[in-house]
Amino acid sequence: MNVEIIKALLGLKAFIGENLNNDKGQFAVDMVIGIVVSIVLAAVIVMPSMETLVEDMVGALSGWWNTIESTVFKTSMPVT
Repeated sequence: MNVEIIKALLGLKAFIGENLNNDKGQFAVDMVIGIVVSIVLAAVIVMPSMETLVEDMVGALSGWWNTIESTVFKTSMPVT
């Protein structure tokens, strides 16, 4: 099993090495770099603002649930 995995990895390494020497390989490298840069920028710029949004949403949902809980799941029975 391990020998098959090693052979597959070596074949993949050879395939990638051959394809990096042509224009398509360079395009793939440029795409990977672009994707990594996009993820880093999203983590630095977008995620901090998303944290505030999520905190507001969780607070609103907690308030909503408390209202539902107090009206639907009453803890005491009305006096009859």
